[in-house]
Amino acid sequence: MSQQVRVGIIGANPDQGWAFRSHVPAIAHLPNLAISAVATTREESARKAAELVGAAHWYTDPAALAADPDVDLVVIAVKVPHHVELIQTAVAAGKHVYCEWPLTQTTEEARAVTALADRAGVSGFVGLQARTDAVLSTARDIVTGGEIGTITSVTARTSTSKGLGQAISPAWLYTIDAGSRAGIIEIHGGHLVDAVDHLLSGVGGIRVVDSMAAVTRPTYPVVDSDELHHATAPDVFRAGLEVGERGIGSIQAWYADPDPGTEIVVVGTEGKVVLRTERTLTAYPQQPQMAPYTADVVTPAGRRTLQGPADRLAAESQNVMETYRRVLDDLNDGGRRAPRFDDGVRLHEALDTIRGHALKPEPVG
Repeated sequence: MSQQVRVGIIGANPDQGWAFRSHVPAIAHLPNLAISAVATTREESARKAAELVGAAHWYTDPAALAADPDVDLVVIAVKVPHHVELIQTAVAAGKHVYCEWPLTQTTEEARAVTALADRAGVSGFVGLQARTDAVLSTARDIVTGGEIGTITSVTARTSTSKGLGQAISPAWLYTIDAGSRAGIIEIHGGHLVDAVDHLLSGVGGIRVVDSMAAVTRPTYPVVDSDELHHATAPDVFRAGLEVGERGIGSIQAWYADPDPGTEIVVVGTEGKVVLRTERTLTAYPQQPQMAPYTADVVTPAGRRTLQGPADRLAAESQNVMETYRRVLDDLNDGGRRAPRFDDGVRLHEALDTIRGHALKPEPVG
């Protein structure tokens, strides 16, 4: 692998979607990454995307992008149900893969694509970007180093304004259908579970031991329609945790919050660390893998505040850029800094436990 890594993005719709909001600005910030190809489902949007990012090639067939000799790394930034097939296509072409989270719809699929990439000798990366946040990384070092002592409890929560009395766009209806595996448990919950586990990974991590979940809003009005869409995916959940050697904890996530944000409180025998995100009603920065964190470290010696970089990119791009930086380093020296497919498997297993233990999976009210 040369130092310059050529990227092909599947799902590079310039008018909507995650890739243009996050991946494109992130890649543009790193001189050793270049977008060489893009793919969307329509010729018009594919051409437009290529022109906007300066890519030499555009496609409407993802397999053609994966087969392009000018592509080293295939980025998959489309809806979750399409991930497995696209990963298989990229791996069959001998390409490294960066797939957004959730890696797949099921744990079995995640295990299968992980084994597939291993057999092919290519690297599989997954978009669990919270662990690259500068403040969370510093807090992890503080926890691991023992400054706040033995961890006794962790409380983490995240929320979003989604469902706050407004209609839902047709493009997002799949997120309230349980079968899509793209709801509050998988997205906000999954990223928060991963962030907390990574934060505590130096002291034994976390283990999910019980949970509750509920569909508190059974129907949603749809934008520009008289339709009422029935929700089957929970809009709130709580998971109980074992933490480290003998600590306990909980993680909670919910929709329809007029003051959404994320907070993680780690308490030890000699102090605590409190991480918070800024409050915003803008959709993407509400997610715990994107919103900028600050942290207070409190010990008997006093209190200090940790701040992120002053020159950070927009919330949608900063941690994506940091993840790409680690991907670049891993591809160039064979290291392991960026989250991999097998990290995704472990997170899928944790979310299976949350769903399996949930006591209220049916709509209420």
